[in-house]
Amino acid sequence: MHSLRKVFLLVAVLCMSAASFAQTSTTRISGTVYDPSGAVVGGVDVTLLNESTGVTQTQITNEVGLYAFPAIAAGTYTVTVEIPGFKTSKRTGIVLNVRKPAVQNFTPQVGRTTKTVHVRAPQVAVNPDFRTLGQNT
Repeated sequence: MHSLRKVFLLVAVLCMSAASFAQTSTTRISGTVYDPSGAVVGGVDVTLLNESTGVTQTQITNEVGLYAFPAIAAGTYTVTVEIPGFKTSKRTGIVLNVRKPAVQNFTPQVGRTTKTVHVRAPQVAVNPDFRTLGQNT
């Protein structure tokens, strides 16, 4: 009788575990980043944007170019890959469904790099009577 109780308890626990797994409302997206020659690229910033909520997450590819966003809510996403010296790669409208993982691989193209420099200088007062630069006195 005691062993029958243990079997019943084990079956009940297994049923509850299966029911909780069935209620999972998340999914996953992952992929690999390659350079134009086909070599994997590590250390790449990969950003995931939930198009409905505006929430972003960022991952960095590992040494074999892999990135992954596990356990994310189902929805429509944009994935952006940014590597210095390469054009930014962006894919929009990626629909992720519950428990249906997606794979998005990227091969960014070589592009120009640009750098913006912002210069801030203190304001200098101009005295129109003397037509010189300096402090107002």
